[in-house]
Amino acid sequence: MKDYFYFCFRGSWQLCIQVLHCLATGELLDLSQQQLVSCARSSGNGCQGGWPWKALDYIHETGVCSSSDYPYTLGNTKQDGTCNNSCNNKKLSIGATIDIQGESALQSALDNQAVQVVVEAGNNVWKNYKSGVVRQCPGAQSDLAALAVGYGTANGVQHFKIKNSWGTVWGEQGYIYLQRGVGGKGMCNAAEHPLFPKIDKQPSPHPSSNVPKPSTDKPQPTNKPKPTSKNPALSTKAPSN
Repeated sequence: MKDYFYFCFRGSWQLCIQVLHCLATGELLDLSQQQLVSCARSSGNGCQGGWPWKALDYIHETGVCSSSDYPYTLGNTKQDGTCNNSCNNKKLSIGATIDIQGESALQSALDNQAVQVVVEAGNNVWKNYKSGVVRQCPGAQSDLAALAVGYGTANGVQHFKIKNSWGTVWGEQGYIYLQRGVGGKGMCNAAEHPLFPKIDKQPSPHPSSNVPKPSTDKPQPTNKPKPTSKNPALSTKAPSN
């Protein structure tokens, strides 16, 4: 298992970017976490953590390599590593980062995409979470980046669904449910500083040298189809899923 304590904000940005790019293009990528640790020094303190909005801005401006081109090594070395510029940065379908506040804004954003949140996780409520909807947090400072992926209601309690980066052995298969509708910063500060990159249009492909040449052959005449008096029948069957 990856050293997820140090990778909390990198894991959350990776999930966020992958989800948004997939929504825009239908292409699901496996992006490099190690690249951000080694190369995006302005986003924070390397393997000791960092600022999610700076990480998202870095990805928007420079792109990011795949995990196969820039593999994860932090778990073995515990070091940030030297930045490797030889991999092929892929430009992603994301735009500028948007910062919002409040539960209503978070809920509205979740109607369209996943949203990165910074939560209060340095307490036993979060650390020992197993299942159900969290309805009380101590009220300390936020210290962990996670990914809000949806909202709903369970047993009459409104909630936000949050994807953590601590693996599937934690919580409900890696997720936690925080009570929604509490106002202010939200439960465990989830609504204090949500942020997300805008979904952008698919990046333009690189120009290709294999452009087909126009044909010099003259088109051959074709016979026009004979008109028919019959209208095509309408199907009464529902389309199969």
